[in-house]
Amino acid sequence: MASKVNKEKAQELVDEASELLERVKTEPENKIRLAQQALELMNKAIALDEENDTAWNNRGFAKHRLGHHQGAMEDYNEAIRLNPEID
Repeated sequence: MASKVNKEKAQELVDEASELLERVKTEPENKIRLAQQALELMNKAIALDEENDTAWNNRGFAKHRLGHHQGAMEDYNEAIRLNPEID
């Protein structure tokens, strides 16, 4: 289980990545760069708190945007396992 400090840091990274992933929709010309940056942030967030379902979901979205569909599905499944009520 992650410490409170690690959970907080992971959430900060998740929030930062969420902003990047929102920009993917409005800046399609930067899709690859933004998705790669979000992926790197989510890798760090998951290392800090592997129970953060939003980190897994965001990483799945970033992988999907990068064309890594199998990896995206695996991350989405982990997010659902951690939080079956995820939408």
